[in-house]
Amino acid sequence: MKVAFPLMGHLHIGLEACFDILETNYHTNKPITKKTLALGIQHSPEFACLPFKINLGNFIEALEDGADTLIFAGGFGPCRFGYYGQTQFHILESLGYKFDYLIIEVINKNQRDLVNKLKLMSNSKNIAQVLYSIYFGYSKLSLLDRAEQKALYYRPREITTGTTCNLLNEITAKVKSANTYSDIKKISGQMEKWFEEIEINKNKKPLKIGLVGEIYSILEPKINQNLEKKLGNLGVELVKSIYISQWIKDKIFLDAVGIKSTDRLKNHVSPYMTREIGGHCFENIAKTNMFIKDGCQGIIHLAPLTCMPEIVAKGILSKSTEEQKVPFISLFIDEQTGEAGLQTRLEAFVDLLEFSSAP
Repeated sequence: MKVAFPLMGHLHIGLEACFDILETNYHTNKPITKKTLALGIQHSPEFACLPFKINLGNFIEALEDGADTLIFAGGFGPCRFGYYGQTQFHILESLGYKFDYLIIEVINKNQRDLVNKLKLMSNSKNIAQVLYSIYFGYSKLSLLDRAEQKALYYRPREITTGTTCNLLNEITAKVKSANTYSDIKKISGQMEKWFEEIEINKNKKPLKIGLVGEIYSILEPKINQNLEKKLGNLGVELVKSIYISQWIKDKIFLDAVGIKSTDRLKNHVSPYMTREIGGHCFENIAKTNMFIKDGCQGIIHLAPLTCMPEIVAKGILSKSTEEQKVPFISLFIDEQTGEAGLQTRLEAFVDLLEFSSAP
């Protein structure tokens, strides 16, 4: 068995850590390239969203490199993400590939199904070892998300451009190579000191922008064309609505004990929504209102073209931000999105915020 899974941000670091504990043979993903995207576009439905196409390209490259077991993600509700697994399976099967597969989805608090599927790939490890592997991988993701949050604060304030990015790359490498939980704790204990050593302009008060949208678009630099770095270099402190460790904690750990992450957000969506409609629409409306209350001077909404829940979110966000007199821009991304065009729109939005916030 050689397991393969799609790329999304640094999720692969947590999954690889989990499989190392389980002694499961896995395919080491190559970085997402133009070839990855081209393969996905060639074999995907025309109006499939960009994350679907990139995921499919990941799988084709993995199968060509010898992977024989694929992990698909699944879900439920109006978002087409719930159909990814079955649709990609049929596409790959029609292309002549032979492979086993597992569809990982957490529905109706059925975490036991997730654990059982991991046991199938665990080389007869017991339940305690499977649970520890999940915790170990999650700990790496949580630490990397904390590092990214620190980077969002330090990047617009750094004196020497690139210092924060270099440190973040170093921390990512250290976390990836950590073999024990003690290694992770050691890195965690030193991380604050490393960031404090970055020379910053302590008197600078950068623009503060909230970033909301679809999870893959926010977390995968290849799809958002390093938007965090671009905004940081423009002197913007970014506040993100979602991190992968937070999503895992909410949807797998807390949901297992009956705590819904959306319950604590209900007071922040009124009067625009009364129920969830799929994807991240509910969370995005709530987080936008929370960001504005916390002092964000602008809101960026990021999503893949044709994403149905985010199309709904855009309409609601346009109204709510207008009523609160906060500048708002919605960026829908597909394979035709050019880096220069994105950079221009970001620069124009930042210029608008600087002008509107000037005394």
